[in-house]
Amino acid sequence: DDKEMELSNGYLWILDPDTGDLEKLKGQNTGEIGHLVWTPDGESLLFTEEHGTNTNLYQLNIASGRLEALTTRPGMHRVLAYSQDRSRFAYTFENFDTPADLYSSNLNGSSVRLTHANPWTEKEILTPKV
Repeated sequence: DDKEMELSNGYLWILDPDTGDLEKLKGQNTGEIGHLVWTPDGESLLFTEEHGTNTNLYQLNIASGRLEALTTRPGMHRVLAYSQDRSRFAYTFENFDTPADLYSSNLNGSSVRLTHANPWTEKEILTPKV
């Protein structure tokens, strides 16, 4: 409830199912969190976090509270799925001058564009700089 927990965007909590103890995690940027998954070793969380018009992928180490941005390009990274071993993820990316397309990337940032859904926009439309 709002008397025991800070209920707002971006706060992650760990609940011990045996004791009921709650621990508020440190390190996250307190933006709108999405597509949250554990890493296979259980030591970190992977999630997207929205800040203004940017959404990027982050990894939060539970023990240390260290937050690492895995994507940093301005725009919207929408993670759609992770590989079973969490070493790769599929996502769409778009920004003010780039229409949405599908990409695949490893967690080290090596990204491959999988689609080019609107090639005509690069030739026929003058996109604004925002």
